[in-house]
Amino acid sequence: MQPHRFFIATALIFGLTYVCIVPPFQAPDEFNHFYRSWQIADGGWVGKKTSDNRLGDSLPISLLIVSKPFAALPFHFEERIKTSTIFSYLSVPTKASDKTFIDFTNTAVYAPPAYLPQSLSISVCKHFELHPLSIFYLSRLFTFLVWLIIIYTSIKIAPIQKWLLVFLALLPSSLFINTSLNADVITNAFSFLSISLFLKMFFEKDKILKLEISAFIFCTSLISLNKMAYFPLLFLFFLIPKKQFSLPLEKHFYGFLLLFCHVFVIIGWSKVIQPLYIRFEEYHSAFRIGQQLNEGVDPSAQLSFIIHNPLTFSKILFFSFIQTLPHTFIHYIGKFGWEKNYLPLTMILPLFLVLILRGISETQIPYFRFSTKQKGLIMTIGLLMCICLATVMYLIWCPVGSSFIENLSGKYFIPIFPLFFICLPTFDLKKYRFFTTEKWTAAWLWLTLIYGVWQVCERYYFD
Repeated sequence: MQPHRFFIATALIFGLTYVCIVPPFQAPDEFNHFYRSWQIADGGWVGKKTSDNRLGDSLPISLLIVSKPFAALPFHFEERIKTSTIFSYLSVPTKASDKTFIDFTNTAVYAPPAYLPQSLSISVCKHFELHPLSIFYLSRLFTFLVWLIIIYTSIKIAPIQKWLLVFLALLPSSLFINTSLNADVITNAFSFLSISLFLKMFFEKDKILKLEISAFIFCTSLISLNKMAYFPLLFLFFLIPKKQFSLPLEKHFYGFLLLFCHVFVIIGWSKVIQPLYIRFEEYHSAFRIGQQLNEGVDPSAQLSFIIHNPLTFSKILFFSFIQTLPHTFIHYIGKFGWEKNYLPLTMILPLFLVLILRGISETQIPYFRFSTKQKGLIMTIGLLMCICLATVMYLIWCPVGSSFIENLSGKYFIPIFPLFFICLPTFDLKKYRFFTTEKWTAAWLWLTLIYGVWQVCERYYFD
């Protein structure tokens, strides 16, 4: 089976299953992602800050009504939900004129493009006067299908490591988060597409097309707009050999245009959202509990701490990565839901092993190989993305001067880890073909995905 066809078949079977069986609002922060998507569908491009220090917007009160039954599930392992409860809330009407102010502090600062499929589907569903929970499920479905199309395109255009991209996109954690309303769905999809475009332009036998360059600029700029921590992905462009371009100065021109676009979107959106930030201590005391705010967090003061204590911060970065590395990999491969819902290690570790074997046994003709220097530069870009991600987390999540960086969750590394996998050294493992062939990797992936469906049902429905 060709890799793109295997991807479509597997993603549709298990993706649609996750869309249906995962209870509403059980992906990380899915409550607030739904509220932000609805706000954008209503024409609210930026979150609104009130005079009494709240951040969100006025939305139909029915959104709170349909989300209330599911609020007790996250972080409470003993809680379950009945399918009859879900069906009963599908009939709750929207009543668009009956509004109240809803707080969604962490998602109010996301740029609208991060919610393009979510908000577009909500707009269409509202036009047909569908009910909020029905809209929620249809929005999940449409967002997943957009991700599916973009990843499918990425696999089709990649000249190498197609199977590796397939397996990374279909990891249980990846499929779970990308079948939700999370803002990371679009970022994850376009990161895969950016990497595939880079591979295509790097190994292009003919001259690079302007359409390919434009697509790379658009994808990486959109990623920086959605999450500026991933901006180092743009530097892949500068690894493309000059001989791939039609004109001598073409690479310099497009390189300058690429940098300009990224600087423009990062600085521009930062200026828009900067006035919206409210510290925990300043947030309205009656509504700050339960919001994504931590005591003692002050990005400006934290940045000053980093600037004045670079060596201390370097140590914090290093030891935070070392201590969280096992958790990050487990989360990256086999986590679902808000809390510590993991597939068993007996499923995760073999899957990680077959991924490594799949990467190092990739058949490559000499023309489609990176040199050691090129692999080093690609991995440097990946490490720079990790550092930027951890720094942003330190600024917005950790108290000033904290000795440890929290929340380095594996889902944040979905756009980063493919860079490390494509740089794996390749070996001739023909005599171990039983372990490295695609069908065995695919078989174990299917087994973990099937078990993941069981785990979801057991966690949320079975007593």
